[in-house]
This record gives sequence, C-alpha cells and structure tokens, in this order.
Amino acid sequence: MTLRLLRAEFMRLPVDYVLFGFAGMALALSIGLAFDRSVGQDATLIQVVVIAMIYGATRYAIDRHHRLVSRTILAGHRMPVLAASGVSTAIRGALIGALGGVASMITFEATVDSGELRALFTAVLLSAGTAVMGLGIGVVIPSSFLAPIVVFAVNVGSALILQAWPEAGRWLPLGSTISIISSEPHDLLPWPLDLTALLGWFLILGVFTREVMMRRDFN
Repeated sequence: MTLRLLRAEFMRLPVDYVLFGFAGMALALSIGLAFDRSVGQDATLIQVVVIAMIYGATRYAIDRHHRLVSRTILAGHRMPVLAASGVSTAIRGALIGALGGVASMITFEATVDSGELRALFTAVLLSAGTAVMGLGIGVVIPSSFLAPIVVFAVNVGSALILQAWPEAGRWLPLGSTISIISSEPHDLLPWPLDLTALLGWFLILGVFTREVMMRRDFN
C-alpha cells in the first residue's frame, strides 16, 4: 500500500508547482546573497535549509486544503499515507537543498573539493530532514496560511534566542542546524552533539505528528 501511495506521490512531481516556486526561491536567494560579501556561503546554505522546511509545511497544508489528504486516507490507512508523504517530502526537500547548494557554490565561485562537496551533501540531507519536520508542522497546523508563518516564526524566534541566550538557542533545531553547516561554529554545539540534538527534535516532532495524524478527523 505504501509503495502504491509513493508512486502516486512521484506522479505528482512534474506538476508540483509549489516545489518549483520554493526551488526558485532557493535559487534566487543563493544568487542574491552572493552579491553581499558580508554574508558567507554557510549562511546561504542555512537559509536554503529553512526554505525546505517552509516548503514541507506549505505542501502538506495545501494538500489538506484541497482535501487530497482526506481522499488518500479513504483509499488506505493513515500511517502509510503519512509515510509516503514523508518520503516524498524528503526527496523534494533534498532537491531544494541540492539546487540551492549548487547555486551557492557557483555564485560564490567555490572550488570543488572534498570540503565543498561535503558541505553540499550536508545541506541536501538537512534540507530533506527539515522538509519532513515542516511536514510535521503542517500536519499539526493544517492551514496553508498559518503553517508556513509558524515555521518562519519558529526559525526567527530561534535565531533571536540564539543571539540573546546562546546556551539555550544552540540546542534548538535552528541552532543545531547552523552548527552542523557552519565551518566556524564558535559557541555552538560540537559534533556530534549538534546532530544528536537535531535528531532529538526530529523524533519528538515525529511522535507528536503521528499522534495528531491518528486522532484528527479528516471528514
């Protein structure tokens, strides 16, 4: 059943105009920030990862608004639907991360070496993961208007906490993401605590998302 739902998700990929819009946003951001020499490549990759997270929330909320989720659940159980959405969203998020990462490498005229390729691979994986986290937020807040605003507000709030109270902010999802990407983490979490913290948030949100998905009325 999950494989059938996955095939249906992939069939929608060529007409996922929301994905195209967010991919274009990541591309434009990567090119635009390259003209601001006070902003480094790490900052660009972090912004691309955040865009992938907003996409995950927006994509699910739009599907819920158009009752696509309700119709899909009628054809199968809720967990296979959530699993298929998670895998599909992760792949779409990875595409956003890859496009933004490659664009940042080109516009920053980065030398293609093992360090740059590792940063690109990290950005792709993080974009896939944060897109799924955005999907979870979209499940909890099924509004195509509110869900992306909440994701944006959470990241802005995390940035403010990180600046005012770094001891706490570095444990938040944004803080751990910055630590993983940044080549100069400063007072952020060291490896592998940053990855452990991000995976912890991922699991917490995943459990909460599952509970909401199982209990919510989709009629």
